[in-house]
Amino acid sequence: MRYCSDIFPKDKPNFSSCLKISSKDVLSMLTENSNTTATRFYLTIIHLTILAYIDKTTSVSDRIYFVDPV
Repeated sequence: MRYCSDIFPKDKPNFSSCLKISSKDVLSMLTENSNTTATRFYLTIIHLTILAYIDKTTSVSDRIYFVDPV
């Protein structure tokens, strides 16, 4: 049975690459360079989204914190 979807498999993001590029190590390296502020913010948003919605080891209270860190 075929499933009809708006997303074509070739258009799906590479999640493993997304995990690597938004890792704490990469974010800390970007902190050292003042010309990477926008990139660091973008990758931080990805990192927090993964922690809040995807990472199964994140507790419920941490999920709430990562969703609304203000």
